[in-house]
Amino acid sequence: MRQKDYYNTLSMSIPIILQSFFQILFGAADVWFLSFCSDTAVASVGYANQIVSVILLTYVIISSSISIVGAQYLGEKRTEDTCRISRDALACTLIASIFLTVILLIGNNLILNIMNIPNDMREGTRTYFIVISMGLVFQGGNTVFTAVYRIFARGRYAMYIGIFTNILNIIGDALVVSDPLKYNYDYILGVAAVTVFSNFAGFVMMCFSGNKMLKVRRSCPISAENIRLLLRYGIPAAGENISYKVSQLVVTMLLVSMGSYVLAAKIYAMNVMLFAALIPNSMGIATGIIVGYLYGEKEYEVLCRKCYKNIGIGIITVLVINLFIISASGLILSFFTTDQAVIEIAKDIICLEAFTLLFKVGNFMFSNSLKGVGDVYYCVALSVVSMWVFGVGASYILGIVLEWGIVGIYAGFCMDEAVRCMLMWGRWGTVCRKRSEKSMLEM
Repeated sequence: MRQKDYYNTLSMSIPIILQSFFQILFGAADVWFLSFCSDTAVASVGYANQIVSVILLTYVIISSSISIVGAQYLGEKRTEDTCRISRDALACTLIASIFLTVILLIGNNLILNIMNIPNDMREGTRTYFIVISMGLVFQGGNTVFTAVYRIFARGRYAMYIGIFTNILNIIGDALVVSDPLKYNYDYILGVAAVTVFSNFAGFVMMCFSGNKMLKVRRSCPISAENIRLLLRYGIPAAGENISYKVSQLVVTMLLVSMGSYVLAAKIYAMNVMLFAALIPNSMGIATGIIVGYLYGEKEYEVLCRKCYKNIGIGIITVLVINLFIISASGLILSFFTTDQAVIEIAKDIICLEAFTLLFKVGNFMFSNSLKGVGDVYYCVALSVVSMWVFGVGASYILGIVLEWGIVGIYAGFCMDEAVRCMLMWGRWGTVCRKRSEKSMLEM
């Protein structure tokens, strides 16, 4: 690959942005088509996805470790070692998927009982949950394959596959909801089946296109040392995502107590705001990979400047996107629902999320950069404490106890993001100062 593909944030971010865009569109398409059926169907699928997203954190552990170790290996020109650990990561994904699928199929009723699903949502949630659980291997494989493609600066291949699977998913959803053959089947079941099939098609394409890149052989025993590295870096690196997903699941349970229409409004608003967070989040991923390259080459001054520069670009980008989405929120939400009560709540959520997103920019850049230099434990410790003290604790007090409703819950979210942003800023400054001092001593 050309040198600029490894170190240019724009050239690396664009494929990640587009691939992430189509990944978000994948879920948004399901929500949009189901909105033609009922808001209850949307809420059921949204609740099921909250649970599934926690399960998928297993693959985040693997993909996070690949992003850290693989980028550092490539920075040290250890291409063969990068291929080997990538192959081992994919093998672990297959094993973990089989285990998780069996557990979830056996214990799905217990999980739904623990989550206290409302009666009007229970059957739809259970149906979607079971079908999606049967396709975990494809979702997991695509997640890990995407991380591998990114560290090899070949994110455009993942982008092309993402476009194809989205087109397939949209066509399938349209056929399910329109029901041209008049089978009168369960719409939620049909949408879930289309999602699994689309992920399967993408996985097959990922396997074929990644075979040559990873130099897959017929006999490739898994290395115990690579498994140790994957767990050593992956578990703490994914800790931030684990804490976030679990805390969001708890908050979703709080929202259910406010009524299914509030949960539906939150799902609609979050599907819109995911697009606002798309560019800074993708830039954060690219920044973390580039920082990993530079760290492997001991270019400490350059990697510190790269992080700060990208934060400035990210904030400006978010301000422009926020202004557009807020001004057009009514029109955008009307594509999902015609219920004015739901739309008004969703518009309030969009405004609150837009303000919170300014702090998220710093978290995207600082957390990925800290992980890129191997400083993963601080990120997970800070995230766990902050998310549960502010993201959950403050949200519960303000939203439920003080009865501020959705405004109180998002006030807690904003406090969480702001505290983490400030503390990680301080941590990154300390890391940069220490690395600069080390670089001077080595000279």
